Amino acid sequence: MPQHLDDILNRLEKHSAITGHDIVDLRRAVFNDDFVCEGEADRLFDLNNSKKEKAVGWADFFVAAITNFLIRQTKPIGYVDAEHARWFIKRIAADGHIETETELRTLFRVLNEALDATDVLVDFALSEVKAALIDGEGHMGRTRLSARKSISLDDVKMIEKVLYASGGDGNIAVTEKEAEILFDINDVCIAEPDAKDAWQSVFVYGVTNSVMFYTPHKNISRDDALRSEEWLEGRGGFFGSMISVPNFGGAIADMT
Repeated sequence: MPQHLDDILNRLEKHSAITGHDIVDLRRAVFNDDFVCEGEADRLFDLNNSKKEKAVGWADFFVAAITNFLIRQTKPIGYVDAEHARWFIKRIAADGHIETETELRTLFRVLNEALDATDVLVDFALSEVKAALIDGEGHMGRTRLSARKSISLDDVKMIEKVLYASGGDGNIAVTEKEAEILFDINDVCIAEPDAKDAWQSVFVYGVTNSVMFYTPHKNISRDDALRSEEWLEGRGGFFGSMISVPNFGGAIADMT
């Protein structure tokens, strides 16, 4: 007879190690239609952060369980809401940044599988990438093969994946905060030779798809258009000159 998740957690919290048999029990409880509440998800995080010896398979289970909790046990299924995103960020960045490989894997698994990961989570993920590239912060920063303040091809692919995580319908709608982060990265970091074209493409496409711009999917108000101009003027440079161009579609085409 399958055990309830609460009973398994009670048992594991008293033990000094998590065995392979324990992980099998956890998988059965979590993935056999046993609803996981936020309190139980918290307890899984506590076990993950504990010094207990963990059998091979724990990390894979943890990543899958937390992903399942965030995107398959809240309605509508497939969407991460802002409340759960803030809870998740608090858990994986308790020390300011993501410090373990398992929690970093969980973040990117959620971003990859969610139909829409919410701006709250996407903004956070992009901030983590920025901290890794510029200051070498967090697990991501410590394990990068490239030097600080450089952008590799892998970095570009990661940034692109994060940006697309907020576009459930396949369209990028970059927030002002995300556009600011892209500018910060571009201002400080230098793309490696084999990443220059890819980075320029992601950077230009990301910024010009900021929600402050007119897009085929949404007309912005006069006030938002004025705010967009002021923001671009504040950033200066190439994009600042774009505010005088009324046809953004033509402007984007000219850049490619």
